[in-house]
Amino acid sequence: MDFMENKRKSNFTRKIILAASITALFFFMVKRPAAINGSTKFSQHEAGVTHVLVTGGAGYIGSHAVLRLLKDSYRITILDNLSRGNMGAVKVLQGLYPEPGRLQFVYADLGDAEAVDKIFERNAFDAVMHFAAVAYVGESTAEPLRYYHNITSNTLLLVKAMAKHGVKTLIYSSTCATYGEPEKMPITETTPQVPINPYGKAKKMAEDIILDFSKTSNMAVMILRYFNVIGSDPEGRLGEAPRPELREQGRISGACFDAARGIIPGLKIRGTDYKTPDGTCVRDYIDVTDLIDAHVKALAHAKPGKVGIYNVGTGKGSSVKEFVAACKTATGVDIKVDFLSRRPGDYAEVYSDPSKINNELNWTARFTNLEESLSIAWRWQKEHLNGYDN
Repeated sequence: MDFMENKRKSNFTRKIILAASITALFFFMVKRPAAINGSTKFSQHEAGVTHVLVTGGAGYIGSHAVLRLLKDSYRITILDNLSRGNMGAVKVLQGLYPEPGRLQFVYADLGDAEAVDKIFERNAFDAVMHFAAVAYVGESTAEPLRYYHNITSNTLLLVKAMAKHGVKTLIYSSTCATYGEPEKMPITETTPQVPINPYGKAKKMAEDIILDFSKTSNMAVMILRYFNVIGSDPEGRLGEAPRPELREQGRISGACFDAARGIIPGLKIRGTDYKTPDGTCVRDYIDVTDLIDAHVKALAHAKPGKVGIYNVGTGKGSSVKEFVAACKTATGVDIKVDFLSRRPGDYAEVYSDPSKINNELNWTARFTNLEESLSIAWRWQKEHLNGYDN
C-alpha cells in the first residue's frame, strides 16, 4: 500500500509540475512580443524596398492601409494588441501575401516601452504609419484617462523609439476632432484647434508631441486630420467588424448595418436640435479607400525635416438624417429610427476644405456617393454575418 500511495503522490507531483510549466510558458508567450510570419528580411534594410511599421494594422482603417501598401510592394510589419483590432483581418492579409519578407504580425502593446524598444531593435523600419488608438467620442468622455494614456502617452513612447532607432518618417493618423466646433465652415488646416472632448484633446496633444520633436530632428512628418470614415474594400476582402460590446460606441454606418440586420431593434439618432438644416449633426464622410490613398500619397511625399498637415475629407457635409436615408437605400431595409437627446462631446457641423491636400499631394476624394460606399460595405457585412469569424 505504501508503494502504491507513493507512486500516486509522485504522479500527482509530476502533473502539478507539468501544469505549472505550461502555465509559465503561456504567460511568457503572452508577455513577449510575438511575431507571425517572421523573416530575417524584416531585420535588414533592402535597396528599393520600404519597410513600414503599421501600428493598429489589424483594425478597420489600419488593415485597409496594410492591404494597399502590400499591393504597392511595401514590406509591412503590423503591430497590434488586438484590443480593437481583429486577427481575422490579419489572416486575410497573410493569405493574400504569403511570400517571405512581405508581411509580419507582432502582438504587442504600444504602452509597453520595453516591448516597443525590442520591436524596433529587431526590425529595420524605414517609416511608421501610426493608426493605433481608441477612437470613440462618447467613450472618451466616459473614460478620459484611458484616452490620454492610449493616444497621447503611447504616441510619445512610439516617437521616442523612432528617435532612438533612427526611423525618420512618420505618417500620423489624426482627426478633425482636434478642431472642436469651429465658428466657420469649411475647416482648413489653419482653423484653430479647440477640441471639446477627450478624444480630440488627446489627439491634439499627440500632434503637439510630434511637432515639437520634429523641430529638433530631421524627421519627415505627415499629419492627416481626417473626417468620418465609411466604406470598405471594393473587392470585398476586408470590412469593419467591431466587437459586440463596442456597438453602442461605434460609427453610424455600423449602427445602421446592425439595425438593418436586426442585431439591434433600430437606429438611435442622438440630437435633433442642432443649428443645422434638419436639426441633426452634419459630417464629412470619407470613404476608407480614399482615406488610405491619402496616407500612401503622404508617405510618398514625406521629406526629411519637413512637416505636412492635411485635412482629408470630401469637402461637403451630409446630415445624419441624410446618411440614414442613404443607408436605407443601400441595405433595402426600412430601418426603425429613434430620436434621442444629444450625446456629450458632439458638435453640430463639421466638414473639410481639402484644397491643400488636393494641391500639394494631388489627392482628391473619388468615392463621394454615400449610397455607393454604404452598398459596398453592406455587401461585406452580409457575407460576414459573424465578422471575420466566417
